[in-house]
Amino acid sequence: MQEDFLYYLWKNRLFESTSLKSINAEQIEIINPGQRNDDSGPDFFNARISIDGFLWAGNVEIHVKASDWTKHGHTKDRAFDTVILHVVYDADVAIKRADGSTIPTIELRGKYDNHRWQHYLDLIQGASKWVPCEKNFLDVPEIVRHQWFDRLLVERLEERTKSIKELFIQTRNNWEESFYRHLSRSFGFRVNTIPFEILSSSLPLATIGRHKNQLVQIEAILYGTAGFLGSIHNDDYYTKELKKEFRILQIKFGLKPMSVHLWKFGRLRPGNFPTIRIAQLASLLYHHEQLFDAVIHANGFAELIDMLDVTASPYWSRHYSFDATSEFSEKNLGRSSIESLIINSIAPFTFFYGQYHQQDYLVQKSLIWLEKCKSENNLILRGWEQIGLKVKDAAGSQALLHQKKMYCDFKKCVNCGIGNYLLKYP
Repeated sequence: MQEDFLYYLWKNRLFESTSLKSINAEQIEIINPGQRNDDSGPDFFNARISIDGFLWAGNVEIHVKASDWTKHGHTKDRAFDTVILHVVYDADVAIKRADGSTIPTIELRGKYDNHRWQHYLDLIQGASKWVPCEKNFLDVPEIVRHQWFDRLLVERLEERTKSIKELFIQTRNNWEESFYRHLSRSFGFRVNTIPFEILSSSLPLATIGRHKNQLVQIEAILYGTAGFLGSIHNDDYYTKELKKEFRILQIKFGLKPMSVHLWKFGRLRPGNFPTIRIAQLASLLYHHEQLFDAVIHANGFAELIDMLDVTASPYWSRHYSFDATSEFSEKNLGRSSIESLIINSIAPFTFFYGQYHQQDYLVQKSLIWLEKCKSENNLILRGWEQIGLKVKDAAGSQALLHQKKMYCDFKKCVNCGIGNYLLKYP
């Protein structure tokens, strides 16, 4: 027996509950099973249970064996004194609160359809190497899947905003600064995420903002702090200007360059070299002094795309790095890169801002932006395609990524909208 299955039975009342009695012969009537608690404390809260005709409101704890109460240390945890009902598969011992009173306990063994248990085992113990229900996933009605995907998308965004909240606190509740750092991190496009994070943390937006009218100064302070200017071998006009400007700015602001070896170039397409991404970030900061303010006030998705569609300065039209020339090619950010920034940074940050200020229109705007972006293409999404599920937009792909990472990989079928449906209608 597994606790997850007992949670599922309790939440959905899928057991014989007429004339239900506790192990001490108390008459039990379930008015409301309560809400699942995913944090510390009892498993279900706000339950309403009638015990021998008296209505109780409080928490419910669930275990495979009643003795697990002691094994899990609940006896010493005062949070569990609020438990009004103990639900177990095997009532091997009676459990008491800290004050010595016995907690009413019901035993579910023999009170549910055994075929449901077998179906649960088939689902979570299947030989599938992808997701437990891959053979039946598409049997779930489309409307059920869509409703579940909508919830998954919100869960995904809420999960991603945890790091944004930490960043917001670190920057002392400075929206523009925290957005700049979060967006800069995404300019690393996974491979250089950490170096971009170090760069933006070392170089406050306010420092860059003092030179908002001079692109070459913004580039100088970014490249210099990133450590690139100390490793340049050629000496053309552009690099001379950067070095000259950075020498002044370094003394002025006490800047300490990063180790250039932190930046990765290997196995990257030239257009994704960090030298190009820094130039594009510089251009974006140059064109928008209050970047986050401009983002949340964008009138529609097309305006947001136009705002982000920046091009690196002319020097980079014939360079991918400082020490080598290349054929002419304007280094604009590009639609796919813009959408990647929206998916991984701009939409989650706007979602967090909307929730923080209780501005639902911004929460909805962030969801709409994801619906406007194309679906991502990675190993996980290709796996979903192999079982017949292909999504067109980033809202769908983000939902599927969350489904795999947070539910399927841990076989949390009883907590999953798809798994719940399959268990109810095998």
